[in-house]
Amino acid sequence: MMGRKQILIIISFIFFCVSSRAKEVTDTLVSSMRDRVIVTYDITQYNGQVTIKFIDAKKKLGRAYQDKFRKLDEVTVVFFDRIGNYEDQIEFSGINTNAFMIPKEVKYKASKDGYFLLNDNPTLFLELKSGENTELSIPIFIAHYEGKRRYMVFSRCEDLKIILSKKKSAKMSDETSTQTVSQTVTTQEEIGGSLGEYDKEEVAKNLINSIEEGLSSFEISTSVQRNAERLNTLWPEIKDSHVKKQCEDILRRYDIAMNLKKDSELEKENLELEKKKEEEVIKIIDYAQGVLAKDDDTDYYLSDLRATSQKLQMESSTVKDEVLKEKIKQMSDKCDQKVVEIEKKKEQHNLWMIIGGVILAVVGFIGNKAFQIYNNKKEQEKILKMQDDIAKRAESEAKRRARNMAQKQTQQTQGEVKQKTNYVVNKGVGKTGKNGKGKKEISI
Repeated sequence: MMGRKQILIIISFIFFCVSSRAKEVTDTLVSSMRDRVIVTYDITQYNGQVTIKFIDAKKKLGRAYQDKFRKLDEVTVVFFDRIGNYEDQIEFSGINTNAFMIPKEVKYKASKDGYFLLNDNPTLFLELKSGENTELSIPIFIAHYEGKRRYMVFSRCEDLKIILSKKKSAKMSDETSTQTVSQTVTTQEEIGGSLGEYDKEEVAKNLINSIEEGLSSFEISTSVQRNAERLNTLWPEIKDSHVKKQCEDILRRYDIAMNLKKDSELEKENLELEKKKEEEVIKIIDYAQGVLAKDDDTDYYLSDLRATSQKLQMESSTVKDEVLKEKIKQMSDKCDQKVVEIEKKKEQHNLWMIIGGVILAVVGFIGNKAFQIYNNKKEQEKILKMQDDIAKRAESEAKRRARNMAQKQTQQTQGEVKQKTNYVVNKGVGKTGKNGKGKKEISI
């Protein structure tokens, strides 16, 4: 048998190892569609330097997506530290995603990729600026790989909440630290085979008493769970039938208590989820009432009405309260009715616009013809007037020429008459002179 001094040395060495190791945490996250994600991660915190390494992410889809995504190896769990411009031309479609927010007390350098697939076991490196505890809240999404570097995000779970502290993660309460050390010693000794048969039975009895106390207090703490795991590992090696039967009995009771606890926690989670869902639905109903109160007929308003109605119909299938479900149905029907009314008004408006356009075209055509006829008539009148003016001018010109001609002929006749008269007179005077008769003046 190993001496007491050697056991103390092993305990001290393992305590040192435990105080510097990472703390493994498992958290169960549930979506509104009953999808479940069990995230396991290691968190190491020392002097403000925090390392979070994601180990595993188990998935269980709810009824809404079980048939649609049968191959779970194509379903992945993802979170983001930025939105858009992802590395390697990766595309995420589906529901809207958002990145986790960095508290002001935390220093974080953004990743190159912009996204983290938990199946790839990513690691986050953070630095705390202050000594106060800070909560890091990471939105968790479930996505389906569509091929060709494309993922379709179809569900969002509860946020993964991680408490960050500048203190060492191993510096828990004294009770927890002591329990962890003793459990680790037992496990190491079991593996190494350094315990004798009597020592194994004593360790098993101590573990049985510890589990019994936990079950009697109706509180299955982390230490009780770890003790049960140790006992489950140890009991096959125990040869004493009485101690072995005690191990089996306590482990059976522990399994029953754990199942009851899980059922209770699941029922509590379901109640909380239903309450949250009802609160969300009430908010959607209030929003729908505000939308219905508006007097608008724009395309944006119409699309908002349609989206609100679809959202109400989707939420109706997830609500169990019949009164709330009936209220959702009434509000959805009102939205659909208003959509129909607005579309009918738009159709009537468009019809009258078409009729008005046709009437305007006909009036324009008739007006154009009338204007052409008026212009043609005016042009004809103008041409007739010009012809009349030309005729009048020609007549005036003819009259003037005739008058001038008459005057000219009159003057010419008068000149000829005067010339002939002078000739006759002159001729008569000449004859009188030859006959010796005196001259006789003739005046005209």
